[in-house]
Amino acid sequence: MPHMPDPSQFTTAAEFQQGLRALVAQAGLTPRQIAMLSDGHIAPTTVWTNHRRDNELATRHAVEHIVRACVTARIRAGAADADADAEAEAGAGVEETVLVWLRAHDRLRRGPAAGPVEEPALTVRGRLRAWWRTAIARPWHALPRRTQWLAAITAVLLVAGGVTGRAAASYDSHCGTFDSALVRAPDGQCAGATDARDHTNVFGSRLQPIMELLAAENAKAMDAGPGRYVTVAFMGLLTSPDPRIVHQLEGAYPAQVEANAVDEYPRIGLVVANQGAEGTHWKEAVTALLTMLDEPDRLLAVAGLGVSRHESVQAARELARHDIPLIGDIITANGFNTTGAIDGKGPIPGLVRVSPNTTSQLNAISKWLRAQPALKTAVLVRASVTHTGSDGHYTTSLAQAFETNPALGGYWRAGQRLTFAFDPRAGSATLKTITDIMCGEVVPHMVFYAARQDSLPTFLTMLRQRPCHTTPITVVTGSDAAALRGKDVTAQLNDPDAPIQIVYAPLADPGQLDSPANPHRSLYQAFRSAFTRSFPAKDLDTGWAITAHDAVTTAITAIRRATERGGTPDPALPKLFAVRDQLKLFISSNAICGASGIFRIDPDTGDRIYDNTHPLTAIRLPEATPAPQQPTPLPSKASKGP
Repeated sequence: MPHMPDPSQFTTAAEFQQGLRALVAQAGLTPRQIAMLSDGHIAPTTVWTNHRRDNELATRHAVEHIVRACVTARIRAGAADADADAEAEAGAGVEETVLVWLRAHDRLRRGPAAGPVEEPALTVRGRLRAWWRTAIARPWHALPRRTQWLAAITAVLLVAGGVTGRAAASYDSHCGTFDSALVRAPDGQCAGATDARDHTNVFGSRLQPIMELLAAENAKAMDAGPGRYVTVAFMGLLTSPDPRIVHQLEGAYPAQVEANAVDEYPRIGLVVANQGAEGTHWKEAVTALLTMLDEPDRLLAVAGLGVSRHESVQAARELARHDIPLIGDIITANGFNTTGAIDGKGPIPGLVRVSPNTTSQLNAISKWLRAQPALKTAVLVRASVTHTGSDGHYTTSLAQAFETNPALGGYWRAGQRLTFAFDPRAGSATLKTITDIMCGEVVPHMVFYAARQDSLPTFLTMLRQRPCHTTPITVVTGSDAAALRGKDVTAQLNDPDAPIQIVYAPLADPGQLDSPANPHRSLYQAFRSAFTRSFPAKDLDTGWAITAHDAVTTAITAIRRATERGGTPDPALPKLFAVRDQLKLFISSNAICGASGIFRIDPDTGDRIYDNTHPLTAIRLPEATPAPQQPTPLPSKASKGP
């Protein structure tokens, strides 16, 4: 075993930090393991950020607990056959070593001109440890073995109740596990990250079947041992009731299986991280992922990232601050990419996405509208927040695109620029008022709907019940409308007395991808074949499984292309920077082969590039409904409005 660094020889903060990193490396501990050895006195992310500093000293608190954990681990590893007296002696040496490190820390913190250095003091916990070793441990080991047993039994009976209570509390606070990467949030949700090998039901029973499959695949990948596999994380709103969340993990799983089925290095582990149902627990998810950057996990990319809302942007910025490559699967708001224009706070380096942004979606819809000469006017219905009050970047981006899109803005201006805003938390009354107002002297031909799908069924019901319901109307919206395929909106969309149709551009549509007109049809068919071995084909309808697969595939492709071959059986594992560079090189002949086709990524924006070989195409619901006719003026009686 190599000698521990001698902190008394350090003359600069850089040397101290280098020595601290060497100590951690010698102990072979991850930040999560150090946190567990500290009995919760230091968080994994605190360990990670402190021992990774270069020219700035770690905090004194962090140094004490990192050193104590590392020295304890070294002693345990090297003293398996030591007798009791030697173990007690070694335990006392732990606190002496901690004291040496703290002396060096204080000396460097004060600087050479600070005068005599006062003797550093251990924390109360450190002093208790030292007292325990000298006053209790050594005398204890001097007692006869029979006396030790009698005393031990008595002590166990006295403290068993208290210990059991503390263990139960710790078990519950970590979602029914002892995994510090999982945390029970105050609202009862389980947040954080897991590879599912020890617990498959932490995020709910509906995800358990796919979590069991992930656990088995991770076991095979990770059995190769540290240095032979790397980790990709899929982060999302895993405790949301939205059924599309299940589809996402179902789509991510075949990408991992496909990667590990070929004889390529490194193997791929896939952990899942939960941001909470509304994304509000993103900090817990990010904190857990940061503890996985080092061995044995070696996290090299995060896919998913939830939906286009404020919390997802915050999570992406924090992960990017730690140089982690990011691949969004369903984030579509304009500017939620490398540029970081979505909130005006600067670039988000390493963030790319595999789904069409709102501008691309509306461009596809405008092509469809060019073949609909009867549709001339539109009003805008928008919601700027989510149903929990968070900033709705998707809906805001969609509304702005409706207003500014060269092809669509004209319809809105022809409709007298009418805009109706509503708050999803207000219920159906606001939507009823809005739809009634539409029944003026001439009803609009279209509604540009810039809101989430949660409110869309109610909005369709209000349109069906409005005073001018016999006049056809077209609802034009974004990709979130694909969720209607899993909802019962048959009555709203198939009433001959209230003709309503919806037009939207999908993230990925199985019907289009399986069409003979798709030049990349074979790629989709191969994915569908692998998918339906484990999951029902109907779970492909919303497109979320397809985009999740392509996001994970993009991450894996970048990782393996960043791996330095060097002609050896075990090439050097790539660094985060190398993987991030690869994400900017998916251009020209270097493309990604996904379930949605062969695609490339704009190196400047991080957006997916759509070309003429496989253009994005709008979808109409219900598909069998004929195009609406020219709206006619209502009788003067109705012209006065509701």
